Amino acid sequence: MHALLCMLGILLGTAGSASKGAAIPSYQDQCSDGSVGKICSTHRRIQRRSSAPVILDHDGNYDDILVLLVLLNFRPAVDLKAVLVTPADCELEPAVDVSSTVLSMFGHDAPVLPGNFPARFNEFPRVWRELASEMQQVADIYLHASASSRPKPKPAVTAEEWLADYLLKAEEEENKTDFVITGPATNLASTLKQHPELIRKVGTVLWMGGAVDVNGNVRDDDQRPQESDGTAEWNAFWDPEATRDLLKLGLDLRLVPLDATDDVPVTKDFIRRLDPTLEVARTARQIWAQSKFQKSNAVYYMWDTLTVPSRHP
Repeated sequence: MHALLCMLGILLGTAGSASKGAAIPSYQDQCSDGSVGKICSTHRRIQRRSSAPVILDHDGNYDDILVLLVLLNFRPAVDLKAVLVTPADCELEPAVDVSSTVLSMFGHDAPVLPGNFPARFNEFPRVWRELASEMQQVADIYLHASASSRPKPKPAVTAEEWLADYLLKAEEEENKTDFVITGPATNLASTLKQHPELIRKVGTVLWMGGAVDVNGNVRDDDQRPQESDGTAEWNAFWDPEATRDLLKLGLDLRLVPLDATDDVPVTKDFIRRLDPTLEVARTARQIWAQSKFQKSNAVYYMWDTLTVPSRHP
């Protein structure tokens, strides 16, 4: 766990450098002979691999943006084709805006596509979704973004429409596209249900979702109108039909459930222990400290951020 969190601190630190116009330092340039050495070696192996097309599908909160930063740091081994934003644990417009801002800071022109609310969804608590609106302020302050770095709005097209068109045009099976999904699975599941012939174009699907042998995280005190028996995890609960479809499609699906993330808390004590003399550690600390869980003195877990390292064991 310690090495993983050190890795995230280093990766987040590169975002600040990029936004100031400086060259993005390589991960290995920032490595030392200390506890991150093994992770640095892993990163070098990843960078030597051939480029793999990847689509990130997230739902716009703090840990989702950390995932985007991590994926961008793995270029060129990761060829990020698009960012899909599901309006689950966020308000859609600010989540799309901050995703576009981060991509612009890195000089990346991948499209950011908004998803749609399905009629069947179980709504996240409004207070959680509204907190995603604060992410733009976090980008301004901690990632050194400015209005000038933000791209101009592009013509609107939904995530599902773009995804179906992209997979239709994608090259055949030797270049399958991997998916990193850190929100509900609605965009991919709905697209493939409507176009099952496109399943052969999909590679590995990493999804942060579900709870297998542990309790869920949908609880009675979540200020939600829906009922749950305590076994559900929010990404699966938001669109149960998409969850069912994803599991039945026969994909190379790798779950990162609460069983894994419950073992990786980001506590106030851990945040305080991050080295304040390192800019990269300060960046991670500042972003994590803004989360709704840290503000309410609850324990925050590495739900979404654990998904990317799971892609590169």
